[in-house]
Amino acid sequence: MFWGLFVLLNLLLFLPDYLLNIDRAAFLTLPNSTSLKGWANWLLGRNNADVFRLSAEFGLITLILLLFKPSKWLKRLSAIGYLCLFYYHAYYAFSLKMFNQHPYFNNDFVLAKQILPVFLNESLDNAPFLLVISILALLMLSFTLWKILHKMFACLPNKALGNYHHWMHKIAGVLLLLFLLLPSGIYAFKKQYADKNKGLRWTTSLVKKSLFMPKGIDMSDDGKLQVYQEYVQKKLAQKPNIYLIAVESYGRIITQIPDVSPTYFNKMQAIETKLQNTGWHSTSAFSTSTIAGGRSWLAFTTLLTGLHINNQPQFNDLLNKETSYPHLTRYLKKQGYHTYRMKTMSNQKESTPISYALTDRFYEFDTWIKHKDLPYKGFQYEPMFGGIPDQFAMGYLQEEIVDPTQPLFLFFITMGSHGPWYPPPPVVADWRTLNQIKQNPLDSTRTDAYLKGTGQLRKRYERSIYYEMDFLTHFITQQADSNSIFILVGDHQPPNLTAGENFDTPIHVISQNKAFIAAFKTYGFEEGMRITKLKEKAAMKHEGFYSLLMRFLLQEYGEEGQTLPQYLPDGIK
Repeated sequence: MFWGLFVLLNLLLFLPDYLLNIDRAAFLTLPNSTSLKGWANWLLGRNNADVFRLSAEFGLITLILLLFKPSKWLKRLSAIGYLCLFYYHAYYAFSLKMFNQHPYFNNDFVLAKQILPVFLNESLDNAPFLLVISILALLMLSFTLWKILHKMFACLPNKALGNYHHWMHKIAGVLLLLFLLLPSGIYAFKKQYADKNKGLRWTTSLVKKSLFMPKGIDMSDDGKLQVYQEYVQKKLAQKPNIYLIAVESYGRIITQIPDVSPTYFNKMQAIETKLQNTGWHSTSAFSTSTIAGGRSWLAFTTLLTGLHINNQPQFNDLLNKETSYPHLTRYLKKQGYHTYRMKTMSNQKESTPISYALTDRFYEFDTWIKHKDLPYKGFQYEPMFGGIPDQFAMGYLQEEIVDPTQPLFLFFITMGSHGPWYPPPPVVADWRTLNQIKQNPLDSTRTDAYLKGTGQLRKRYERSIYYEMDFLTHFITQQADSNSIFILVGDHQPPNLTAGENFDTPIHVISQNKAFIAAFKTYGFEEGMRITKLKEKAAMKHEGFYSLLMRFLLQEYGEEGQTLPQYLPDGIK
């Protein structure tokens, strides 16, 4: 009974990891070679998120209980230690699956305190009820695990079982100790196993890493910002409209899914042809984001500021301390642009724990269009984030809000490609007709996104990206002024569909100024909307975007005689 419960509890530690990766993890793998080295590699270094692994810490806890006569308090401490292990394993697995990033306590505490309440409030009508249910479920799970641990401790061997059984358990404990120490010393801490799902997991090193988040840029060092502050002195002689569109979850993965990528390349070729036929030139590449899976505001703040921002405390520090930071929006304002920010997520309030007031102060957009400002009365295609089609939002902005007497800069992050990727709206000839559609015009229901497997979600993801590309192409060719620049860039890789892949996202620059588009080719961009350099590293990083855009804006539209700013591929370090 004792060893059976030990095995059960040990397997449960790895169950969250397996369930989160069930679409790609095998239930059980076997070694490729029957040699000693083959078995060692399989035991300690196999890259598979199965449950048949051993927690070193739980093994040590069990060993102490076996070799020494445990007191009541030692048993309780052991049970608490197991619960901490279980929830950390789940927390670690979730962070890798969702964000492809090691979890850090400080960052995630701030996210849970500031962002989670806002997200739940804006995307779920029954958020308080779901929160209560979640807390009750966690309490029930903890109680169940505690009872199993209590049963295991009650089965600890003692002399009442007889010397034979007593010493057999002692010998098993010694063998467990040898297994923990010898293989781990030889294999588990070798660099080649550092990022793999080891058969023997030491969680202590992971927890230690979670305690100490890498430091970001020292914002108190004004000298580091000097290069961006110098942009203010550089003038634009011509002022094209600039649309910076962050396409939600538009990641490199769409070029890597076998049953999706061929259709994607055909789609982008068709879009390229349509743009060419209407006088638009384009160039494309991959850009490496600072994050994956979520937290879009970190990615687009990186784009706008030229800073590598990948955690919430750094973002908060920037907004709180840098009230006059020389970012892209401020530069364009000083050049006479009217700056717009549009966000269509529902229920956005003037003041929330994420502090939109701070965000407003930092970015200083002249006009911020929010959900309540858009008079959409049509069918809600996705119920979590407001339901306004991106085509309607862009159409209304362009024709009802924009002041045509001033050059415009717009930053907009799309919602139609936000997970879980509900069936997208139709792309219509006139955006106004979307307001007249009151019933679901699609051939599938919203809940299908949850009822189907990952393969179906990938197809849903594909359709949502195609929607964004189609409506944006329609907007560019039918509504945009010819003196406009469009930058379409993915904010981050999508959640749930990637695990271990990089942080690359596509970026497309579109303009009728052929010379402006050609300039990007000197930095690894390709002509057109298709990216063919699939095996090469990304041409740029999100933090390098600001300096690259400024260089080419001033080169093609700036006053003569100015020194062009230097391209900073890594932004400010």
